[in-house]
Amino acid sequence: MIGRRVTHRVLGSAAGALDRAVTLAVQARNSARRSRASQVPGMDERIEALRGFAESYPDSPVDEFFLTPRSISPVARELPRETDFARALDLSWASEYQPFLPELGERYGRCRENQAAGVRFLTSGDDRPVAILIHGYMAGSYPMEQRVWPLPRFLRSGYDVALFTLPFHGVRANATRRGAPEFPGSDPRFSNEGFRQVIADLRNFVGWLRAQGRPAVGVMGMSLGGYTAALLATVDPGLSFCVPVIPLASLADFVREQGELSSAPQLAADEHRC
Repeated sequence: MIGRRVTHRVLGSAAGALDRAVTLAVQARNSARRSRASQVPGMDERIEALRGFAESYPDSPVDEFFLTPRSISPVARELPRETDFARALDLSWASEYQPFLPELGERYGRCRENQAAGVRFLTSGDDRPVAILIHGYMAGSYPMEQRVWPLPRFLRSGYDVALFTLPFHGVRANATRRGAPEFPGSDPRFSNEGFRQVIADLRNFVGWLRAQGRPAVGVMGMSLGGYTAALLATVDPGLSFCVPVIPLASLADFVREQGELSSAPQLAADEHRC
């Protein structure tokens, strides 16, 4: 019990520190833009555009927006042994994602790296349950994630671990891009596509694990990964567990907190509601 409490404190401290660091990075990126937010003309047009975006999506998003899972056959590359408990495999497979909104197809598909899903899989046997761990915003490097999460404890407790990579992060990041990842971004349509893609990739991976005979599959996410984990649990109620860690609870609230909305209170309220 003492060890469990210590692990919870360490994980919580590490997650909190990482979340604060990412928030500061986003604030620094936005600091120069905040002073310009109140000077942007056509705020009424922006609100109308947001309302138009909303009308582009179905009323029943779980049934009509998210993709039906498909079978995948990941390519595995074995790495030098990471711990005394597990084999380490880098898995990849074609995402084969096509945006829901056709007008975003060319823009969304520019990043070649994002066209393949990626997972670092630590496994000690085919009969073990699997915990899928999802990183936060501006994170996803496998070496860093292996230090953030208490992987030896997971493995000793009987779980295999899958470090899942979000779109446009880690091994899926645009190699020529500098700065923050494209997802999630200032265009809500692009962010919606990112969540649609990641849920498709996750559901395909969960299906593959189940087809391998895994007795249980659950998900745990940090910050943006916590939001993603909760979204996956909404779409796939068959998960064995879902543990969001300091999750991003509302994208609209986060945008408002970062000063991305109008400085005029009524316009900001309308943008936030849209």
